[in-house]
Amino acid sequence: MTRSTLPSLVLLGSTALWGCAAEAITDEPDTHAEAPDDATFDDLDTTSASLALSALGRGCTTAGTEGLSAQLLDEMLCLSEGAVVEVSHPNIVATSSRVHLILSPEGRDALLRTAATRRIEINSAFRTIAEQYVLSRGCSVAASPGRSNHETGRAIDVNNYRSVGGALVANGFSHPLPSSDPVHYEAPGADLRSVSVLAFQRLWNANNPTDRLQEDGVPGGQTLARLARSPAGGFATGRTCEASPEDPAPPPAPAPTPAPPPPPPPTPPPPPPPPSTRPAFSEVIGTGVTYHWRARARTDRVLVVYGGYGASDAASTGWATALDGAWLAPRDGAHLFSVRGPAAVDYRGLEIGNSRIVRRLGELTTASAGAPLEITIVAHSSGAFVANELFAQLVAARASGSVVASITYYNLDGARMNVGLDVLEAYCPVYATSGSLRSPNADSAIADGRSSTTSGKGHVIVVDASASGCTGAWCVHDALITSRPHNPSGLDVARDYTDWVGRSVVIDYLTAGCSGGS
Repeated sequence: MTRSTLPSLVLLGSTALWGCAAEAITDEPDTHAEAPDDATFDDLDTTSASLALSALGRGCTTAGTEGLSAQLLDEMLCLSEGAVVEVSHPNIVATSSRVHLILSPEGRDALLRTAATRRIEINSAFRTIAEQYVLSRGCSVAASPGRSNHETGRAIDVNNYRSVGGALVANGFSHPLPSSDPVHYEAPGADLRSVSVLAFQRLWNANNPTDRLQEDGVPGGQTLARLARSPAGGFATGRTCEASPEDPAPPPAPAPTPAPPPPPPPTPPPPPPPPSTRPAFSEVIGTGVTYHWRARARTDRVLVVYGGYGASDAASTGWATALDGAWLAPRDGAHLFSVRGPAAVDYRGLEIGNSRIVRRLGELTTASAGAPLEITIVAHSSGAFVANELFAQLVAARASGSVVASITYYNLDGARMNVGLDVLEAYCPVYATSGSLRSPNADSAIADGRSSTTSGKGHVIVVDASASGCTGAWCVHDALITSRPHNPSGLDVARDYTDWVGRSVVIDYLTAGCSGGS
């Protein structure tokens, strides 16, 4: 099955999908709410090699499945081609890092309309088939894997439903079981259960070529038996979805022609210079991603810079280059990635080539003979949505050992973390103030700061922008980039990222440092 066939498969629904299949999907009630991050389970074995073992005695929690679930989410988001999307808003709060805020586009829009005026606390949303399998074994109220409404991409369970339920219904959600399951709401949209199952089948086949499953999207006995044997930490090989446009399939080989006589052996080229003496260069390695090599000694030090919404390739490179000169170069770091901003504020297109960053980090890990890389990631504004996608991919890459790294993340007034803190050694959300003004996403930074401080991962950093000349909050937003934004009352991304005449790049948060909860 190719990606191009998937939209019609989804839209045809159960009749087309299941036909003569022995098992058909049914809508089963499922009232599980994910256990909070700080819940304790005395018999919880999160080091187990298989989902079947990790489910024993676990109770109503999906803890321990994060690695495999991250791979399944990555595969499914690719296969669904926009039929489900990630959702983020300061007023939308997941009660656990294992709650995946993923919905149909219709559900996302309805949720964002509600969040414009109300705080929404979500106990459960999209679940992978791996998570549903664990819940079905340890939680009496959970549906069988492949049959829960929480695998459709349309369902959410709302903790504060009494205060927001009416607004959710007014904005497009249904409330199908108000008496027996009052927390449960459903949005319109395609049913993605079959695609979720298909994502697992494809990952299994990629990692088990001699024990292949039929890729039919049906959660039958053979599929569930292989699921039980799958590693909770993730497969060695992750996403298998077709290559994105920047990585096209190779053209067919031309017809063979008679070989000419072999030329004389060439003179062996001189050996390449060691990395620290190689000339500096830049190359585009994926959609919106440019890699810059600098001839410096610390080949283990990496800086990844994500531009915000509206930041072009040139703009993000301009900001990244300024950060390189002010912060990475003095630390002798050799590797710099600049990533353009998303085409939509919420990164609904998933168009950036994050997988190329993971691939290059894997190459750098190999070149370092397995010594850990020291990676610093900085994301501004909506660039945090793009960074969240990278973190989801790094969960699997680190679990497989293809990327060995210590990762520190500075989120500059951007979207909240939605993949959990486990992939990071340190996380510091950052916002700016100027007098009574705060950058627009300060509340989101403060909320994320609570979890990073509690977990010992980091703390909130507040940048003093009182000398910026700002008279509006969006100017303060860009005061995290430049010491004096060009538009005192609003945004001017193009110039704030590239024009440093009479201005300096802001590195206060980097020099403050980010570590353990102080």
